[in-house]
Amino acid sequence: EANRHAALARKAAAQPRRPTAPEGAPAAATAPTPIEAAAAASFRTGQSVSYAQRDGTQCLATVSAVLPGSVDDPEPSYTVAMPSGMQRDTIAARLTASSPQPPPLPPQQPTPQPPPTPQQ
Repeated sequence: EANRHAALARKAAAQPRRPTAPEGAPAAATAPTPIEAAAAASFRTGQSVSYAQRDGTQCLATVSAVLPGSVDDPEPSYTVAMPSGMQRDTIAARLTASSPQPPPLPPQQPTPQPPPTPQQ
């Protein structure tokens, strides 16, 4: 498990860092790095997510475990289950929350008509 956390830490360290403004200068409004954006998002066990694979394609997955960060690397890591059943250990920067498709609506039942009134 220590090797897995070390590998995840190396991946996180490879992410681009946001440049900082010189001391006393106003900070420029820049978009957050993937790590900062992922840190703002937290995922929970059972949540549907989109997983960014190494080749850049997206794959739907389900978070099957959340591993807390450590003193050296406070960012949590995640285990996701792919539709094929394969498990992948990853970091939040590779995940995006996805809303599952809503369940299909039940078929519409015809509105019952009142029985005809007998004529006299």
